[in-house]
Amino acid sequence: MAKIDHVLSVISQTLNLHASASLAKFVPFEDHLLQVCKVIYENIVKKMSANEFRATFRELIYSSPTTIDLLIQDCLMVSRPPIPDEFHDTVRDYLQLIPIVCRQVFRRSGDVDGISVPESFQVTDHKELLPLLPDRLSFYQEWDRPLNLDNWELRRLRGLGIHSEIWESYDDQQPELSPAAMKFCTDKKLSRRMLNQLDYIQQILDLDFIQGLVPLRSVFLDCENPCFEYVQMPGYDLVSIMNEFRWRHNKPSISDISMIVRRISRIIGKLHQINPRFVHCGLKPSNVFIMPRDRGRVTAWISDIGWSGIALPDSLQAPTVVQMLRRGQRGSNSYLYFSPQLRDGHAPVPQDDVYAIGMIWYQMLCNDPTAIPRENGKLAEDLSQFQLPVSQIQLLEACLHRDVSRRPKDGLDLSDCLAANASIYKSDSGTHQVNQTSEDLHLSEIMDEPIRPKLKLKSSVD
Repeated sequence: MAKIDHVLSVISQTLNLHASASLAKFVPFEDHLLQVCKVIYENIVKKMSANEFRATFRELIYSSPTTIDLLIQDCLMVSRPPIPDEFHDTVRDYLQLIPIVCRQVFRRSGDVDGISVPESFQVTDHKELLPLLPDRLSFYQEWDRPLNLDNWELRRLRGLGIHSEIWESYDDQQPELSPAAMKFCTDKKLSRRMLNQLDYIQQILDLDFIQGLVPLRSVFLDCENPCFEYVQMPGYDLVSIMNEFRWRHNKPSISDISMIVRRISRIIGKLHQINPRFVHCGLKPSNVFIMPRDRGRVTAWISDIGWSGIALPDSLQAPTVVQMLRRGQRGSNSYLYFSPQLRDGHAPVPQDDVYAIGMIWYQMLCNDPTAIPRENGKLAEDLSQFQLPVSQIQLLEACLHRDVSRRPKDGLDLSDCLAANASIYKSDSGTHQVNQTSEDLHLSEIMDEPIRPKLKLKSSVD
């Protein structure tokens, strides 16, 4: 435990010395995280072997909350310089979140709970520590029962965003619906916007069940922080797949990537067929869940239906450098996946989701959730290194084209192009189709029709 003591001490002392404004809650922790990461890198990472560093973090995320709490208490008592009394609780609460955030990063195919550290995991730059640190304190605590949330009890923090937090929750009176994923809006401005968009929220709640789209079951508007209740889906997200392959110095196959892209496109395509048409506006790697099934098969699900539309105006604001770095590594930098038209304030259209899918596709090929494709005709040159069929290169170029009319018209159009092993592109001489014969897609590995979860749709929106 000595090395964990050292890690917690370095972080608490760094917060005390470099983030007093954050501790006083004048500014977000995000503003000081880069400095904190530099100190951690110099005083911990560079002074440990890779094996020691992994072992320390393995113990940190595997230890019980009680053990971590005792270690934090000891750390704060002997901290030099001493932690001021007015910051004591804030530092303690921040340190308690670190194992939880680390587990979110380490969720992957071999460990869906993220309670182990991959043998090949290593940190080679201080910026790579950003996803391992919380960017704010959580509003709620474990075992909380928020008012006006039926009988739901918050058990485990599953996600901590700049405007929201997600809790795995249980209701003894509704065991058939437990666990549920409760997504709380902790931003006051967004909360007010939700109250002004009841028609939009009701439209989401009235949607027919779409296979592959994590259902929104309820919206609670009378809570201190409005809450979206989603079906809880076990598994890990696309960033976890990229991380795992990168840690192994490996890459998923082109066919595996194509299967996932086609699956995403099919789900979103069904959403695009609704009248009036519906655009997700929040597609990104952190919102694509991979759920393990039997015999090594998996299925992909897309989350955040409804929330994305509420958060869109704030997400359109360009993030700061630190926000770009941290959210980029977590695949949650919404701004990166917005089409040029969305960024310019145009009304959402299905081709905006196609653009986002193209970005996800490109990043999966690069095995990097921070990768940004080059423009000015350089994309095809970059894609050639992945040994993609010409048809897929042209199709991906079309998805990311700045001209909305050059993209596939919706998700089903993109899915059909992939399924037919063909891409469609336009030139001055007309519309062309390029057939792909060198590689078939083995779609049996990703289930298009997983077992439908038990749902009892209800609404708190009257």
